[in-house]
Amino acid sequence: MVYVGVAGAASLHRHGDAETTVRKACLQKGEAAELNLTRCAAGYGVAAATLTKQDPYVVEPMNANEGKILIDGTLGRLGAMFAGVPWWPVPHHAVHFGRSKT
Repeated sequence: MVYVGVAGAASLHRHGDAETTVRKACLQKGEAAELNLTRCAAGYGVAAATLTKQDPYVVEPMNANEGKILIDGTLGRLGAMFAGVPWWPVPHHAVHFGRSKT
């Protein structure tokens, strides 16, 4: 988790956001969360003290997904099936990628 702290400091990201993410990732493992947070803070501290920002890029919070539902392909297929849309798996030998069968 040291790399998370270093990446956060290098991109001028707030350390509190990294802490929230680590806590969320280690929700069930309290001891692991504390160990990872200490290492993350150490990486952030060393990087903030020794690295000089030389590029124009920063990480900023944004709300681009506000009001949207984000799903992956599996959940999309399941939702469509439960909504009554028929779905049949296409066997790999049925797809020819533009080649004729002759």
